Formats: sequence, C-alpha cells, structure tokens
Amino acid sequence: MKEGQVLKTKEGYKLIYDQIIGDDNYIVFLAGLSSDRKATKASFFKNYAKAKGYSYICFDYLGHGDSDLEFSQCDINMWLSNVKDILANLVPKKAIIIGSSLGGWLALRLAELDDSKIKAIIGLASAPDFTESLMWNDFSIEVKAKLERGEIYNLPSDYCDGEYKISMGLINSGRDNLLLNKDEININIPVRLVQGMQDDDVPYEYGLKLIEKLKTKDAELCLIKNADHRLSDLPVLNKISHILEDLIAA
Repeated sequence: MKEGQVLKTKEGYKLIYDQIIGDDNYIVFLAGLSSDRKATKASFFKNYAKAKGYSYICFDYLGHGDSDLEFSQCDINMWLSNVKDILANLVPKKAIIIGSSLGGWLALRLAELDDSKIKAIIGLASAPDFTESLMWNDFSIEVKAKLERGEIYNLPSDYCDGEYKISMGLINSGRDNLLLNKDEININIPVRLVQGMQDDDVPYEYGLKLIEKLKTKDAELCLIKNADHRLSDLPVLNKISHILEDLIAA
C-alpha cells in the first residue's frame, strides 16, 4: 500500500492520494464535501480492497485533507478535474467508482461527460446539484447578497469543522454541472444508489428523482430505512460491499 503519494495537477497543485496496487479490479473512492481519504468510508473500502487483493485509490480533493489550497478557493469544476486527473494518471483500466455525497455527484457528472474510465458507479447519498437545490435556494436574501459581493459565507454543518466556507464561485461552478434539471441524464453504465431514509442533509427523494432520470436501464436504488447521511455503520458498509462484489462479478 502506498500512502500519502503526490500527483501534481497541470496547474502545479498537489493532490495527495493513497493507493493499493492489486489485481485488475480497480476501485476509486470519492469522498464527500470537506471529507478526506482518511474518513470512515474511505478507510473501510481501502481495508476491504486490501483484504480482497483489489486495486484501490482514494485521494483528497484540492482544498481537502492534505492536498493543496483552501476549501474556499475551490469549486465543483476543480474537484471534477481532480477526479479526471486521478483516473487519467493512476487508473489504467476501467474502475468502479464509489462516490459519497459530493463524490456521487462528481462520479455521475463525469460519467455523463466521458465514461471511458468508469465501469460502474456506486453512489452513497449522492448529492447532485446540492449547491443549487440544497444551498442557494435555501439561502436568505442577505446571504445571497453577501456571496454576490464576493464574500465568504460560513454555512453551519454537522460535519468537518462545523461549517463550510461557501463562495459564489462554488455556487456558479455547481450551475455548470447540474444534472437533475435535465429530462434525461445521459449515463449508460451500471449505477447503484444507496440512500438512507433518515438522511436530513440529502433527502432520499433525491435518489428517486435521480434514478428516474438516468438513461441507463441498469440502475438500482437501495433505500435503508434507519440510515442517515453518513452511511458509515458497519452493517450498511457491509451491504455496500455486497453491491460492490456484484458489480465486480458482472
């Protein structure tokens, strides 16, 4: 296992990643907003891949964990570019992407743009369009004005350090990558969505709307009645690992 490795973006920024070089089954984990490669789900699947002999990569987006830049300097387009860089430079074959929340959005958006390096997607509480539907639309007139003046809004959060530093750049970049406003999302690979019905951050109706719009017929939604947004309890993680095994075997 290689930990704390460096991949430089074309702009010269450092992305920090952990990698297991195993067999031809490649798994890439994409973390949620303000999460990192050392968090519970990323660590679980890293250990799972090591035990199974699979190839695995998890990394910190720019503005996250040990990678370069501050969170407020980054946006959805930059994080999408980070995923592209990881796949282009470190994954020689198609990978199964496990994307949590923001990571689910990035995986789906990339599959819509170019699925050449993606075998399948497992979306965990996938949150496409959250910058618009779960942030901007809920912001007060005062907060919107503050952002439009170029200031940072500290959005309270139950995760990370208790707040997200939101910029107008983050909101605008989200608008570049909206999915749920489309009649059909042009994704043609297998997609498995896992959603907790006690999720107060990304309502499980998100999963219902998303699966309806996916073009692929090979899509499934798993609703877990007693799970919340984190989806990090061991029984839930074991359930996700079974989904992963089914995709590997396909």
